[in-house]
Amino acid sequence: MNILANFDKYKSFFPFKKRLILINFLILTSLFFVIFKNINEIRYKSIVSENGEVFLLDRFTSKVRVKK
Repeated sequence: MNILANFDKYKSFFPFKKRLILINFLILTSLFFVIFKNINEIRYKSIVSENGEVFLLDRFTSKVRVKK
C-alpha cells in the first residue's frame, strides 16, 4: 500500500517532465533558426584601419582579408 501512495503522490511529475523536454526542444529550435539566419553577422566582422582600408575578419578561422 505504501508503494501505491508514493506513486499517487508523484503521478503529476511525469507530465511535467515531458513538458520540460518539449519546452527545451522549442527553445533550442528557435535558437538554431536565429543563429542560422545571422551566421554572416556572427562569423564576419568588418574592420576599418586608420588609413581607411576595410578588412574582413573571419572569427572562426581568425583570418583577415581585404574587403573588395
